[in-house]
Amino acid sequence: VNPINPTELYTAIHALIETHPRKCLRLRVIFKTTVVSGNMMWRLFATVISEHGVFIRTTNPLPAGTDVHLSLELPSPKPIELNGTVVYTVKHDKSQLTEPGMGIKFVNAPPKITRGLRKFIESDLMCEFDEETFI
Repeated sequence: VNPINPTELYTAIHALIETHPRKCLRLRVIFKTTVVSGNMMWRLFATVISEHGVFIRTTNPLPAGTDVHLSLELPSPKPIELNGTVVYTVKHDKSQLTEPGMGIKFVNAPPKITRGLRKFIESDLMCEFDEETFI
């Protein structure tokens, strides 16, 4: 059925080919992110985003279970502020071709932000971006 909904297509394909399919689209994109944990703050780059979380590239990831506050500098009128928890880390290993960093799951994200992130990802994949998504 046209028009194609990217999230539905992605979900259907992954349900057929993956043993543990993902439930939402992910977008590989690089953008600045501020990560705050306790009284420490880091300016890092995120490299993957979904409506449920983000992967932050760093050679010194925070331990799994760490609560953080994020400020995502996506193409929106102002940075998107969210809370999250580190759910996994990828250690820096020169012998592997893996990107070091930490996966952060958003916690209690407002539904409007979640919908905006989904629309942003779908729009980027379909080459149709609207900056009003997050307003």
